[in-house]
Amino acid sequence: MCDIKKQTIMENLKTRLKKGFVITLSNENFQAITGDDDIRMATLIQRQNHSWANGFSIEFNGEMVHTSKTFNSFEKRLNKLIEKWNLEEVESELLEL
Repeated sequence: MCDIKKQTIMENLKTRLKKGFVITLSNENFQAITGDDDIRMATLIQRQNHSWANGFSIEFNGEMVHTSKTFNSFEKRLNKLIEKWNLEEVESELLEL
């Protein structure tokens, strides 16, 4: 993927997270193509109201694997997961506060 397109996708992701969306990524489509059943899921969220957990976080297969107050750190970790597990967005839901 070209750098400009990737940057635009990440900026859009950051904006949606800041607006309160919870975004789910999965490798389900990739696994269906390869015939494998090793499904992986990542949940992305930006917490603003918890003093102990402010910032961006990634849960992978139900376990917290990364939290960061900065988007750059979050983006680096997310890109590693996307590349390693062939993740793509499957759901985006606005949290009701």
